[in-house]
Amino acid sequence: MTVQYSQKYETIKKVCLDAGFNTSPICHQILTSGRVPFLPYKRPMTKKGFFKKYEYVYDEHLDIYICPNEKDLHYKTADREG
Repeated sequence: MTVQYSQKYETIKKVCLDAGFNTSPICHQILTSGRVPFLPYKRPMTKKGFFKKYEYVYDEHLDIYICPNEKDLHYKTADREG
């Protein structure tokens, strides 16, 4: 049954998705399968007065992000209380 399913859908070349599916892993899977994704534009949701995502710089050697105020941002996890 799996063979029939894959044969049936391997002719699909273009995929139209809702904005909720616009994530890197989903887009990567679509592109590596040889299909073209069509996704709506989604405006950045940065609040007024806050830095935008693209303004931060990742330092691969130190494994940290550097914010536009030139402060090092180290990863910290959150517990159940936030």
